[in-house]
Amino acid sequence: MIVSIETILANVVLFGCLPGVASLAAPQDQADLGGIEQQLRTQYALTKVADGGNVAQPGAILVVRFFGIKANPVSGNIYWPNSYKSGGRIGHPMFVAKRGVSKVVDDTRYLQAGENVYVTNIEAKDAEVVFSLQTCNRGFVGNDPNRLPYRASIAFQFQKRFVNPSNLKQIQGAVAELLAMAPPDTKPIMSSAQGGPVPPPPRLGSLYISAKDTADRLQINTDGSFSLQEGGQSFNGTYAVSGATLKLHIVQLQKDVDIEIQGDRLIVNGDEAWNQPGR
Repeated sequence: MIVSIETILANVVLFGCLPGVASLAAPQDQADLGGIEQQLRTQYALTKVADGGNVAQPGAILVVRFFGIKANPVSGNIYWPNSYKSGGRIGHPMFVAKRGVSKVVDDTRYLQAGENVYVTNIEAKDAEVVFSLQTCNRGFVGNDPNRLPYRASIAFQFQKRFVNPSNLKQIQGAVAELLAMAPPDTKPIMSSAQGGPVPPPPRLGSLYISAKDTADRLQINTDGSFSLQEGGQSFNGTYAVSGATLKLHIVQLQKDVDIEIQGDRLIVNGDEAWNQPGR
């Protein structure tokens, strides 16, 4: 059957779409967003929380890499909004709390670099991915058990229609710039033995070169992976930072290696320095 131009235009006028086009496009977009959410939730296991911020089922623990995320004490389902673009600064959109929650506004604070947080929700949208966060501990200074956990949301922002499965790696990279995966044995604490806040973790460079052989190089990627050239061989794997220790998991050797972080350089095997270019 031949469909005339007049019939097609009539469909556009009556239904606002071309036959067989828009009816497929919308579900596909939703499927893409759902797929992104599922993959991110697999990587960052969600924590189930009950009223008052009580943790019903803990999930992945993340480490805040930089100061600047604004958060509010638990009050209903309020997560103080923040935004972040890859390579940029943390933004604070205009936000007016509802009546009756002035206490929330008065008691907001900024999450510290090195602070541990849970992820309670991940939502994918057309141009952003929103992480809902809750601090792992109750309180902050001195780990006061009478203080409520704090909550914040981070909208990782991208260009329009960027959030789709083909750009998953870039999305993961943007998240990793601000939120690092904590080592598997991390416990949800925020206070040091002296009762003060834990000092910020060292900030890693992207490239380190061996002082003994400039052909030996370690590339640190923002998505939690690394690549290594050493002794004429190539290796790769994943990494995590625990205090002043860089922990590498080398896939080819199925081996874990601990490296000391000293300012702008790494110390391998106790005495071999690996430096950042130009430092």
